Amino acid sequence: MDAARIGFTVTKKIGNAVTRNRIKRRLRAATGICAAQGVFEPGTDYAVIARVEAKTAPFLELTDLLDRTARRAMRPKSKRGATPSRPQRASR
Repeated sequence: MDAARIGFTVTKKIGNAVTRNRIKRRLRAATGICAAQGVFEPGTDYAVIARVEAKTAPFLELTDLLDRTARRAMRPKSKRGATPSRPQRASR
């Protein structure tokens, strides 16, 4: 079976090339740890879109966030008409 493929996106709004590359290195290291723990589903493509907080966030926080997000993405989708997990905002 194929391994999971993970792509990274860090926009120019985040910072210059040095900053963007540093964030990508941190995310690659964090996804490597998560992949070793079996978080990512084999044969699945993942897109990681970085935010500015990825530059200064503690490394453990990055790995925890990737772990939770990947597991949430792989959960089965709820059926139509089911109660949403998050309350809807009131319209103004």
